[in-house]
Amino acid sequence: SSGINAEYGGDDSGAVHIFTFLQPLKGLFEAPSKKQDGYLKIYFKDLADHSQRVHYTLCMGGAVHTDWVRKVIYIPQTDYIISCSSSSDNSMVLQDRSKKKKTYVYKVRKGVNCFDFNKTLNVIATGSTDHHVRLWNPYVESKPTAILKGHQTSILDVVINDSTGQLFSYNSEFRDTLIEECGSVVDHVY
Repeated sequence: SSGINAEYGGDDSGAVHIFTFLQPLKGLFEAPSKKQDGYLKIYFKDLADHSQRVHYTLCMGGAVHTDWVRKVIYIPQTDYIISCSSSSDNSMVLQDRSKKKKTYVYKVRKGVNCFDFNKTLNVIATGSTDHHVRLWNPYVESKPTAILKGHQTSILDVVINDSTGQLFSYNSEFRDTLIEECGSVVDHVY
């Protein structure tokens, strides 16, 4: 498609950035005025020079988290952005891209290393350095709906398989892979 395209990312100061590419098939940035060797380098301070090709937005006007951002995803069905960090104060943040809906801030004592969102089950799974996988209702930030225990080291990644409803979690030693029937856990909790 020749439509607008966006890229989301986080940085080590806790900020979440949105780069909206206006003409991705024609190029992400303006062509340099003179030939350059190697890669084209674009710095934040120079983005205004590329305003015909890219629009830059800083979520929430600054830092979303108080620690470096580990992961960012965009959910087009709801227009929400989810990001996570190791911060205990704002471990995971669910924010509306258009800034019209409520922002949800989730707190986990040792922060959130990773997460996955499943629209069908309406659940967010998170993994942490405390070895636990948590399942969250996206619109209830006060506490998780379930805490799954069993790993012996930090959780590196969690994945919810949409077709089977299974939750896969991986720890830092890659020795433990826990598979839970996410749908049945969610059914029992709600």
